Amino acid sequence: MDETRCYCICRRSGFDSRQSLARHRQSCAAFHKMMEADININPLRSTSIHRDQPQEFGGNAAEDGDGITAPELVYDMDNYDAASIFKDDLNDDDDDTFNETSDIDNYSATMSDSEDDNYENYDDDGMEYQDHSDNSFIPSSSDSSIWSTSSSSSSSSSMGSSRSNLPTFTPPMFDNKPIHFSAAYKLQSQLNNLFDKHKASISMYNEMVELFNNYISSSEFNRYVELQTRQQFIASSAKMFGIQSMAPEYSQVRMSDNSVATVPVFDAKAMILSLLHDPLLMRKENFADGYNIFNGEQWDGEECNTKYGEIHTGDAWEPALHRFCGNERKYMPIALVLFGDKSHTDLHGTLSVEPVTFTLSLFNRSARNLPQFWRLLGYIPNLSAGKGESNRMSAADKVQNEHVCLSRVFKSLRDIYHQGGIRTSVMGRDVHLKVWVHYIIGDTEGNNKWLGHYPGNNSGIARPYRDCQCCFADMARPVPKCVYTTLQEMETCRSLLETNEAEGVKAFKAISRYPIKNALLERGMQLSDAVHGPYRMTPPELLHTSGAGLIMYMFKTIAERIGAGINRDDLDKQHSRAQASLNRQSERDLPRGATRNGIVDGTKCQASERRGNFFSLACIAHTADGRLLKECLDMSLEEWKTFLWFMKQYLALEDWFHCANDKAEVILARRKIGKILKRMQTLFPRGEGTNGYNIPKMHGMAKMVDYICLFGSGINFFGGPGESSHKQFVKSPGLKTQRRVKEFASQVAKQHYHVMVSQHVHNSCVGASENDSKNTGERIVMEGKYTIDVTAGGIVNSVSSKKLRTELVRIIERDRRDIMHGNGNTTKLTVYTRARFYDASRVQSIYYAHPSYRGSPWYDWVYVHFWEDGEENYYPSLILGYVEVGGEVEACIQCSSRPLKWSTLEKNMFVAITLGENSESFVRIPLSSFVFTLCVFPDYGGAKNKYFVVLPRRGWGEFFGQDINVD
Repeated sequence: MDETRCYCICRRSGFDSRQSLARHRQSCAAFHKMMEADININPLRSTSIHRDQPQEFGGNAAEDGDGITAPELVYDMDNYDAASIFKDDLNDDDDDTFNETSDIDNYSATMSDSEDDNYENYDDDGMEYQDHSDNSFIPSSSDSSIWSTSSSSSSSSSMGSSRSNLPTFTPPMFDNKPIHFSAAYKLQSQLNNLFDKHKASISMYNEMVELFNNYISSSEFNRYVELQTRQQFIASSAKMFGIQSMAPEYSQVRMSDNSVATVPVFDAKAMILSLLHDPLLMRKENFADGYNIFNGEQWDGEECNTKYGEIHTGDAWEPALHRFCGNERKYMPIALVLFGDKSHTDLHGTLSVEPVTFTLSLFNRSARNLPQFWRLLGYIPNLSAGKGESNRMSAADKVQNEHVCLSRVFKSLRDIYHQGGIRTSVMGRDVHLKVWVHYIIGDTEGNNKWLGHYPGNNSGIARPYRDCQCCFADMARPVPKCVYTTLQEMETCRSLLETNEAEGVKAFKAISRYPIKNALLERGMQLSDAVHGPYRMTPPELLHTSGAGLIMYMFKTIAERIGAGINRDDLDKQHSRAQASLNRQSERDLPRGATRNGIVDGTKCQASERRGNFFSLACIAHTADGRLLKECLDMSLEEWKTFLWFMKQYLALEDWFHCANDKAEVILARRKIGKILKRMQTLFPRGEGTNGYNIPKMHGMAKMVDYICLFGSGINFFGGPGESSHKQFVKSPGLKTQRRVKEFASQVAKQHYHVMVSQHVHNSCVGASENDSKNTGERIVMEGKYTIDVTAGGIVNSVSSKKLRTELVRIIERDRRDIMHGNGNTTKLTVYTRARFYDASRVQSIYYAHPSYRGSPWYDWVYVHFWEDGEENYYPSLILGYVEVGGEVEACIQCSSRPLKWSTLEKNMFVAITLGENSESFVRIPLSSFVFTLCVFPDYGGAKNKYFVVLPRRGWGEFFGQDINVD
């Protein structure tokens, strides 16, 4: 037995490799004696040993599955644990062998690891090894998978087999050596981890780094200044700017079941002044035209005041102004427009609140469409949280609980009245403000609750609609004649309830009202209508009456008549194709639809998107493939023409409601509106099991004109801006809460207050937008630049492998002499794929001519002006590309075969055109010839060059009113 073998056995017995070889000899004296005495040893099994360096093995070597040879002999002695005997010295040329066939048969071979071994490592497969200082690896007995069995009759062999086929050694991937990181590197590492933890946007990280860099590089940087926490910063900023009054107050109100609810409320005075004192909001361009904001008077001679446009043009303005400001007009009128609608931040609506918001009538419609022109009065918490179907509370008590919360929200408004108004300074002028509520915006459910009206729609309800005395049979009348509920009528019922409860309850039931104490009728609550009170201050609006009402019912009727077969699938495919075309138009003033579900499927679709789908259906119906709809609905030719007429008129009617129309035209439009609604009931009859069109939404659509006369254009009481403001008032702050149901309303209010303070501080630091004085005036910006080589023989190549449209190539090759201008044999022609036109108001129009924009071609249409034989003509034209010739950019276009007058489009809304194919239709024109953007879609299934031009939405109102004779 040589010294190397002795060393290996001792290593397995627990000796450290750093011990001297002499100590090994002393420790293994017994083993040497046994070997010298020829004690019999039996071989048991062999093992595969992974090593980082090629080794030579003694004995009869066997090859494992990986092609790695391994020693076969393992021995077990009486006085020792298992030993693997192999040669450890690479420089030792001695050939030590063991005879496996000897008569040493009285012992079995086993292996075990020493518990004191501190050199354990693991490979990529989880195999455990013991590391020696000489880079030898001995397998651990705890992993039996690395051992292989050897036959006891195998003959001895030399340890000289080659290990050259072993893979190279891979060092540890993660080095444990200490690395010195700079403070800046640690900061960015912590920032990355922080943003990943809180799921922040990627761009926000770069903006944060830019903020740090700007602060560090500024001359005012002080390394000893410690930044405040968010709470500290908000508190100190609110105190510095003196806006602590904008903070919410958390009021405890008692419900009918003696439970307590927390209602966050904001001070109405502070909220109103936050609008009037903001220099970024109080600008002339944000005020209503034809109106003196300081005394409420309408300016004489203003054309805008002859139309039902802004709020002050409505018939309800002058009576309210006279009541609150008097004839002397020494007060500044502050008419509030309230909006209330429930919103939630979770899937099932548990984390929900109803924000009560307002804006001021002195702002114009463009300003009121923006959320920064709205303020909060309070949040009504989710009073039904934790109460299921087993809740025994009566409907009247539920509505009363909501009004208890509303009463607390409106308390600060009543306080303003009791204090005699507000005295302050607005735009440098001392004024005395008089505040009142002009009207209320909301959906059907919300308005019913605020008026204490019965919900639902069935024949058992005496008055299905909330504001009038019309019965169930009157709901379907296209031209209703309503008698509106008055305050006197409600007071009579209230007095009867106090004297005789049973008779009083019966009287309230006769007018479909709950016998509650209405928060809108409390003393000090100033309302614009002194006769009808709130019962004629909740106008219907298109978002819910049409988008979430009548259009949905029409789609449902179409779906029932078509069925769910192959025709429905074909119609849905046509819708997807039409939407792909409509979404890529230079004219963007169009209703936007959705393709999440089928075109007539009302699920997974917003109210505004449903209107876009109705427009898509009108486009499909004009194409050749769209005749499928005619066959599915089993319509005659005359019925089909009526169907097309109705769709155009209905789309135009909705926009006419939102336009500023002549007052005489509005009054005379009732008959035509009734005709359209009657046609709708005929074309789309509702089936059995329904109430037909005896529904409140039909009644609201029919009486829209009444409220336009009261409060101006229908856009003034459109629910879209209020719904959009939910992102600011509920959705965004709701994500920063702990999402606890009972504390949700309070935490949302707190987070919104923090946002208001932050925005005020930011606006004070930054000031007006930097873009206010930049980029003014008309201009054209060309984008998507690339070059192509043009020779006398034609186009040689295109840079960046952009595939040019065939028609563009023909124009360039045809006009190459003019393009080259004698500039040698080759001219590099600059080509663009996009043109941006900016007008004086910085409104942009974009025209694409892109061969592959986000996966598909995008070629826009434009309305082009031409002089032909001294006559002005206008052609719808397809833009093929933009080329720079002689330093000027020209557009290569393909014109329609005939000119199209704009008046023809205004008269018909949809006009068929044919795209020219002769050489005269392919021309180069200056960009100054562009007149209008256009929406043009192909006649799918029809002639190849046939298209339809659509009137932009801004012209639909005039299209509807063109046959209303105001003379």
